[in-house]
Amino acid sequence: FYSPHTLANLQAQIRQLQYGEHNFIGIGADVQLAENQLTGNINSDNKYLLLDGKIDGLLLKDTISARMNVDVHRLDMKQLAIARDSMTWTFHFNAEAQTNVKDSLEARASLTDVKVLTRKRTFTPKNLHTALLLQPDTVFVHAEAGDFYLDIQTEEGVDTLMTRLDTLQTIFARQFAEKRISVTEVQEAWPRACIKMRSGNDNPFSNF
Repeated sequence: FYSPHTLANLQAQIRQLQYGEHNFIGIGADVQLAENQLTGNINSDNKYLLLDGKIDGLLLKDTISARMNVDVHRLDMKQLAIARDSMTWTFHFNAEAQTNVKDSLEARASLTDVKVLTRKRTFTPKNLHTALLLQPDTVFVHAEAGDFYLDIQTEEGVDTLMTRLDTLQTIFARQFAEKRISVTEVQEAWPRACIKMRSGNDNPFSNF
Protein backbone atom coordinates (compact mmCIF):
# COMPACT_ATOMS: atom_id res chain seq x y z
CA PHE A 1 0.00 0.00 0.00
CA TYR A 2 2.88 2.39 0.81
CA SER A 3 4.84 1.52 -2.34
CA PRO A 4 5.37 4.44 -4.75
CA HIS A 5 4.13 2.07 -7.48
CA THR A 6 0.68 1.82 -5.90
CA LEU A 7 -2.01 3.42 -8.03
CA ALA A 8 -5.62 3.93 -6.98
CA ASN A 9 -8.62 5.90 -8.18
CA LEU A 10 -11.71 6.05 -6.01
CA GLN A 11 -14.97 7.66 -7.04
CA ALA A 12 -17.89 7.61 -4.63
CA GLN A 13 -21.37 9.07 -4.88
CA ILE A 14 -24.19 8.99 -2.34
CA ARG A 15 -27.37 9.17 -4.37
CA GLN A 16 -29.66 8.87 -1.36
CA LEU A 17 -29.03 8.59 2.39
CA GLN A 18 -31.98 8.47 4.74
CA TYR A 19 -31.32 9.56 8.34
CA GLY A 20 -34.50 9.95 10.36
CA GLU A 21 -36.61 12.48 8.50
CA HIS A 22 -33.65 13.78 6.51
CA ASN A 23 -32.83 12.66 2.99
CA PHE A 24 -29.25 13.43 1.93
CA ILE A 25 -28.42 13.34 -1.78
CA GLY A 26 -25.73 14.70 -4.08
CA ILE A 27 -22.68 13.87 -1.92
CA GLY A 28 -19.56 12.76 -3.77
CA ALA A 29 -15.80 12.25 -3.62
CA ASP A 30 -13.08 11.65 -6.20
CA VAL A 31 -9.70 10.54 -4.82
CA GLN A 32 -6.47 9.47 -6.56
CA LEU A 33 -3.30 7.90 -5.19
CA ALA A 34 -0.05 7.83 -7.16
CA GLU A 35 3.60 7.81 -6.07
CA ASN A 36 2.56 8.10 -2.41
CA GLN A 37 0.65 11.32 -3.17
CA LEU A 38 -3.04 11.51 -2.37
CA THR A 39 -5.25 14.10 -4.10
CA GLY A 40 -8.98 14.47 -4.32
CA ASN A 41 -12.15 16.50 -4.35
CA ILE A 42 -15.28 16.33 -2.20
CA ASN A 43 -18.66 17.93 -2.81
CA SER A 44 -22.19 18.14 -1.51
CA ASP A 45 -25.21 19.73 -3.14
CA ASN A 46 -28.52 19.31 -1.32
CA LYS A 47 -30.95 21.41 0.72
CA TYR A 48 -28.92 20.81 3.89
CA LEU A 49 -25.36 21.36 2.73
CA LEU A 50 -23.67 22.95 -0.27
CA LEU A 51 -19.89 22.62 -0.28
CA ASP A 52 -16.83 21.83 -2.36
CA GLY A 53 -13.36 20.98 -1.13
CA LYS A 54 -9.94 19.60 -1.92
CA ILE A 55 -7.77 17.13 -0.06
CA ASP A 56 -4.13 16.14 -0.56
CA GLY A 57 -1.69 14.08 1.42
CA LEU A 58 1.47 12.01 1.61
CA LEU A 59 1.32 8.31 2.48
CA LEU A 60 4.61 6.75 3.60
CA LYS A 61 5.28 3.78 5.86
CA ASP A 62 6.52 5.96 8.73
CA THR A 63 4.73 9.24 7.96
CA ILE A 64 1.22 10.18 6.95
CA SER A 65 0.27 13.80 6.36
CA ALA A 66 -2.89 15.32 4.96
CA ARG A 67 -4.47 18.69 4.22
CA MET A 68 -8.08 19.65 3.59
CA ASN A 69 -9.61 22.89 2.34
CA VAL A 70 -13.39 23.15 2.23
CA ASP A 71 -15.69 26.01 1.25
CA VAL A 72 -19.10 25.63 2.82
CA HIS A 73 -21.44 27.80 0.78
CA ARG A 74 -24.55 26.86 2.72
CA LEU A 75 -25.21 24.91 5.91
CA ASP A 76 -28.92 25.13 6.71
CA MET A 77 -29.50 24.67 10.43
CA LYS A 78 -33.29 24.84 10.13
CA GLN A 79 -33.42 22.11 7.51
CA LEU A 80 -31.24 19.96 9.80
CA ALA A 81 -33.71 20.64 12.65
CA ILE A 82 -30.92 22.14 14.75
CA ALA A 83 -32.50 25.62 14.76
CA ARG A 84 -36.20 26.44 14.96
CA ASP A 85 -35.96 29.60 12.87
CA SER A 86 -34.11 30.29 9.64
CA MET A 87 -30.34 30.09 10.20
CA THR A 88 -27.72 29.49 7.51
CA TRP A 89 -23.96 29.27 7.97
CA THR A 90 -21.24 29.88 5.39
CA PHE A 91 -17.52 29.46 6.13
CA HIS A 92 -14.13 28.21 4.98
CA PHE A 93 -12.56 25.26 6.79
CA ASN A 94 -8.98 24.12 6.46
CA ALA A 95 -7.07 21.49 8.38
CA GLU A 96 -3.75 19.71 8.25
CA ALA A 97 -2.34 16.80 10.22
CA GLN A 98 0.77 14.68 10.41
CA THR A 99 1.55 11.46 12.26
CA ASN A 100 4.46 9.03 12.50
CA VAL A 101 1.85 6.22 12.57
CA LYS A 102 3.07 5.19 16.03
CA ASP A 103 2.79 7.63 18.89
CA SER A 104 2.81 11.19 17.58
CA LEU A 105 0.12 13.38 16.05
CA GLU A 106 0.21 17.06 15.18
CA ALA A 107 -2.84 18.84 13.77
CA ARG A 108 -4.07 22.34 13.02
CA ALA A 109 -7.51 23.54 11.93
CA SER A 110 -9.12 26.89 11.18
CA LEU A 111 -12.65 28.14 10.64
CA THR A 112 -12.57 31.44 8.74
CA ASP A 113 -14.82 33.82 6.80
CA VAL A 114 -17.77 32.75 8.93
CA LYS A 115 -21.21 34.26 8.34
CA VAL A 116 -24.41 33.33 10.14
CA LEU A 117 -27.50 34.53 8.31
CA THR A 118 -30.85 34.81 10.08
CA ARG A 119 -34.08 36.56 9.10
CA LYS A 120 -33.29 39.59 11.22
CA ARG A 121 -29.55 40.04 10.80
CA THR A 122 -26.22 38.62 9.68
CA PHE A 123 -23.50 37.71 12.19
CA THR A 124 -19.78 37.58 11.35
CA PRO A 125 -18.07 35.64 14.16
CA LYS A 126 -14.32 35.88 14.64
CA ASN A 127 -12.10 33.32 12.95
CA LEU A 128 -11.31 30.24 15.02
CA HIS A 129 -7.82 28.68 15.00
CA THR A 130 -6.89 25.48 16.82
CA ALA A 131 -3.79 23.30 17.25
CA LEU A 132 -3.20 19.89 18.81
CA LEU A 133 -0.04 17.96 19.68
CA LEU A 134 -0.20 14.42 21.05
CA GLN A 135 2.97 12.56 22.08
CA PRO A 136 3.76 9.83 24.64
CA ASP A 137 4.88 12.44 27.21
CA THR A 138 3.10 15.59 26.02
CA VAL A 139 -0.38 16.85 25.27
CA PHE A 140 -0.76 20.40 23.97
CA VAL A 141 -4.03 22.08 22.95
CA HIS A 142 -4.38 25.62 21.65
CA ALA A 143 -7.44 27.61 20.55
CA GLU A 144 -8.00 31.28 19.79
CA ALA A 145 -10.85 33.33 18.36
CA GLY A 146 -11.08 37.09 18.72
CA ASP A 147 -10.07 37.93 22.28
CA PHE A 148 -10.54 34.34 23.46
CA TYR A 149 -7.28 32.45 24.05
CA LEU A 150 -6.73 28.98 25.49
CA ASP A 151 -3.57 26.93 26.05
CA ILE A 152 -3.52 23.53 27.77
CA GLN A 153 -0.23 21.69 28.23
CA THR A 154 0.70 18.66 30.28
CA GLU A 155 3.57 16.21 30.51
CA GLU A 156 1.07 13.39 30.77
CA GLY A 157 0.65 11.45 27.54
CA VAL A 158 -2.31 10.42 25.46
CA ASP A 159 -3.07 7.29 27.50
CA THR A 160 -3.53 9.32 30.69
CA LEU A 161 -5.62 11.89 28.84
CA MET A 162 -8.01 9.19 27.63
CA THR A 163 -8.66 8.10 31.23
CA ARG A 164 -9.69 11.68 32.09
CA LEU A 165 -11.70 12.32 28.94
CA ASP A 166 -15.14 11.33 30.24
CA THR A 167 -14.79 13.58 33.29
CA LEU A 168 -13.55 16.52 31.20
CA GLN A 169 -16.37 16.13 28.68
CA THR A 170 -18.92 16.20 31.50
CA ILE A 171 -17.38 19.38 32.94
CA PHE A 172 -17.23 21.17 29.58
CA ALA A 173 -20.81 20.18 28.70
CA ARG A 174 -22.12 21.45 32.03
CA GLN A 175 -20.23 24.73 31.79
CA PHE A 176 -21.45 25.28 28.25
CA ALA A 177 -25.06 24.67 29.33
CA GLU A 178 -24.59 27.10 32.22
CA LYS A 179 -22.88 29.65 29.91
CA ARG A 180 -19.80 29.94 32.07
CA ILE A 181 -16.15 28.85 32.08
CA SER A 182 -14.38 27.67 35.23
CA VAL A 183 -10.69 26.86 34.86
CA THR A 184 -10.62 25.73 38.50
CA GLU A 185 -12.97 22.81 37.82
CA VAL A 186 -10.87 21.69 34.87
CA GLN A 187 -7.66 21.89 36.92
CA GLU A 188 -9.21 19.80 39.70
CA ALA A 189 -10.06 17.09 37.15
CA TRP A 190 -6.68 17.44 35.41
CA PRO A 191 -4.24 18.53 38.15
CA ARG A 192 -1.02 18.11 36.16
CA ALA A 193 -2.19 20.29 33.29
CA CYS A 194 -1.03 23.89 32.87
CA ILE A 195 -4.06 25.86 31.69
CA LYS A 196 -3.89 29.44 30.44
CA MET A 197 -7.03 31.22 29.31
CA ARG A 198 -8.29 34.73 28.75
CA SER A 199 -11.56 35.94 27.30
CA GLY A 200 -13.29 39.24 26.72
CA ASN A 201 -16.53 40.18 24.98
CA ASP A 202 -15.36 39.97 21.36
CA ASN A 203 -15.30 36.26 20.53
CA PRO A 204 -17.78 33.64 19.22
CA PHE A 205 -18.39 32.14 22.68
CA SER A 206 -19.32 35.50 24.18
CA ASN A 207 -21.26 36.69 21.13
CA PHE A 208 -23.56 33.68 21.03
